[in-house]
Amino acid sequence: RILVEYHNALLQKSVAKLNKENNHSAFTIIDYYNTFLAIFNNTGGIPGIPTFQSISIPCLGDDGKVCDDRKSAFFWDGIHPTQEGWKSVYKVLRHNITAALMPKA
Repeated sequence: RILVEYHNALLQKSVAKLNKENNHSAFTIIDYYNTFLAIFNNTGGIPGIPTFQSISIPCLGDDGKVCDDRKSAFFWDGIHPTQEGWKSVYKVLRHNITAALMPKA
């Protein structure tokens, strides 16, 4: 986790420098790490994003059986998000990218 945060901090500095050197271009960072964390830690505070029953329990069990309610699981298997998981990621990213591109008051 510390390495990811360190990498992201360096990336933010590099993108800011790039934007400054190129007449404030609209380069932005798509931060999947904090997007996934926001969804995993969501307790109902993010509008339109479900609170998943258990992030660590995939919809597809070790026995090959699919869970009864696919919308309740974030992960399909050990590493791949379900359709509902990706919808949540997109909603958070859309909000963050829109906020980043809006002119600051």
